[in-house]
Amino acid sequence: MLVTSAIQEILQAERALLTDLHAFLESSGAPPEVTQHARASLLQLDEVFLLVVVGEFNAGKSSFLNALLNTTSLPEGVTPTTDRIYVLLNGEDGELEPTPDPFVVKKRLPLEDLNSIALVDTPGTNAVIRRHQTITEGFLPRADLVLFITSADHPFTESERQFLELTRRWGRNVMLIINKADLLETAQDREQVLNFVREHATHTLGVTPQIFMLSARNQKRTGEDDGFMRFKRTLVDRLSEKERVRLKLMTPLGVARELVRLHTDHLERSRVVLQNDLQTFEHLEMQARVHGHEVKDELAHQLALLEEPLNAFQERAENFINRYYRISRTLDLMKPDRLEENFRKEAIANLERDLEKVLSHSVDRLMESNLRFWEDVQHQLTSRSRENIPRSRFQMDRSAVLEALRNKTEEHTKELLEPSATQEFSGNAQSSVMQAGLISVGGIGLGAAVIALIGGAAADVTGILASLTGVFLGAYWIPIRRKAALNQVKNQVQDAKILLRETLSREVNLEQERLDGRLRDALSPYTRFVKAEQDRMNTENRKLTEFIARIEDLEGRVQS
Repeated sequence: MLVTSAIQEILQAERALLTDLHAFLESSGAPPEVTQHARASLLQLDEVFLLVVVGEFNAGKSSFLNALLNTTSLPEGVTPTTDRIYVLLNGEDGELEPTPDPFVVKKRLPLEDLNSIALVDTPGTNAVIRRHQTITEGFLPRADLVLFITSADHPFTESERQFLELTRRWGRNVMLIINKADLLETAQDREQVLNFVREHATHTLGVTPQIFMLSARNQKRTGEDDGFMRFKRTLVDRLSEKERVRLKLMTPLGVARELVRLHTDHLERSRVVLQNDLQTFEHLEMQARVHGHEVKDELAHQLALLEEPLNAFQERAENFINRYYRISRTLDLMKPDRLEENFRKEAIANLERDLEKVLSHSVDRLMESNLRFWEDVQHQLTSRSRENIPRSRFQMDRSAVLEALRNKTEEHTKELLEPSATQEFSGNAQSSVMQAGLISVGGIGLGAAVIALIGGAAADVTGILASLTGVFLGAYWIPIRRKAALNQVKNQVQDAKILLRETLSREVNLEQERLDGRLRDALSPYTRFVKAEQDRMNTENRKLTEFIARIEDLEGRVQS
């Protein structure tokens, strides 16, 4: 290789660039295949010039190479004959030499034309065996110059277009060859194919490549195919020592530029993923607020249902008082134990059971609503975890945090499915009601004051009958007692409604606060993760901008 002091300086600068880029990509947790390209490109600076031949399996690559090298060493056929990459080097013809890559082998041929050059024969880009295309694309970044062969009888297929897209991304220099020109019968046909390939290649590559129309078969038969000879003269010029050096120095810069682009795209995709995650979490927090409003609306409805047994009790109690607080029922009033028993049976009746039934229904509704909320949270988190992201450290870290978040929400969901959760909440509500004296063990707190009032009335009646003016006094006191009893029932029922409203509202609010707290606790690790990742991405974007500036400076130095 022609190495001047200026070229030596560029080589040192490129090594420093690729070393720094490789270290940066590794520390950034870039996908392994990306960091591997950086390392390979660094090693490639010390390799011989790589001239890579690519194309579809039936485009005649092997035939072309046999004609180019004036040999018959490479197998030809109408089916895929090359199942691996062959690196052809100058030397004595011998056995195939294996390499660390099982799909890459070296083959030496006694050809002076290959001196200081490695000519690479690759599998077809459209081969039936998909591994062929994989190893062909994997070898592309190492190419210093690409000879892309298409066939005149089916030029520029879709798979060829896709492969040329790759060459453009990696910044490879391309010479485009239309082989099997002998299959085109007229000059008009050849011109039409040439224009077709030129138009589509220019559109795909962004520049118009050198295009040659030739027939490798004619060249092998006659040794005088005009198109082939024109191509060979041009190739010799392109492979002059000075031009090889220029192409060799540009190759790693093209790789570096593509790796920077890939990581920039990866950062942008990661940033979009994080933004979508945050939007999902904001939506979950909004759902929690909506859920809270819905719970309060449902609570108002359940409180209205709870008032129905109380209203029924009030009506029964008033009817009982109006029936018994009369002069005609004096004898009944004189028997307080029986009176109390009748009051429990006729007025209190099934009040406690009815209240417990409605209360239990209210609790079930709330727990079902909370369960649906957590199931929806889980569903949305599962949906976010399925985001298709290339394997990288960001992807693994995000997956780990999301998995922990999903486990947390799954925990809450399972808790709600446990009977003990409903029993605990229901028990808390009923306990609060009982402690306030609304529901008593074995009886009803609501009736206690009324029963006491009834007992007092019986004592009064006993005293009245003992008086000479008993009839008059009874007629006077009994209506007063009846009115007091009616007021007592009314006030107690009203107090009971207030108590129920305050008790259930308190328990529901506490449960909602627990739900909000659990959601915040579950989301907070991911929120911290997002903040840390956004800071990291901003730092890496600044570093990538610096790499681009270094690449552009070196490209200018190489071109000059």
